[in-house]
Amino acid sequence: MRPVLFAAAALAGVMMTSAAQARQAHASPIHPVPLPPQKSEWHTNAIPGAGDVVASFKHTDGAELSVICDTDSKRLTIAFQEPRAKWTAGQGIDVITLPDSGQQPSPSGGFVTSPTEVVLKHDPSFDLWTMAQANGSFKLSVGDFARVFPAANFRNAVAPVLQACGNHW
Repeated sequence: MRPVLFAAAALAGVMMTSAAQARQAHASPIHPVPLPPQKSEWHTNAIPGAGDVVASFKHTDGAELSVICDTDSKRLTIAFQEPRAKWTAGQGIDVITLPDSGQQPSPSGGFVTSPTEVVLKHDPSFDLWTMAQANGSFKLSVGDFARVFPAANFRNAVAPVLQACGNHW
């Protein structure tokens, strides 16, 4: 077969296949392609009626790190929830923040408020500063549990919380 005739036959075959595909598409219902899940990221929210401004990151399994400003008392708090934990409420617990930037770890202490939640028991400014030093991520170790949180959008999400409490970076 000559190259010109071969090319013409190939083009005719593609056109017939395309026409058959078009008829099939019209005959069957169109099912939308599901979108991939959205990437987890830091979010800032105001809690209506409570007077709190919160920046938080939630892992898909429910683990969550929150930076909270109680705008009435201007008190800044860091809370950590770990669904796998079984801590004893009322006890103290070691907390360490370690950014990926090579910064020294920030040892501090937490107070267990429920079997799965810890609140840092002092002014969290140094811990926040340490988290903000991260390039890509930082690790929060609470007792026997550790989680990695992304640094992307951390400063932007926490800035309104700090501002609500009268602080800034």
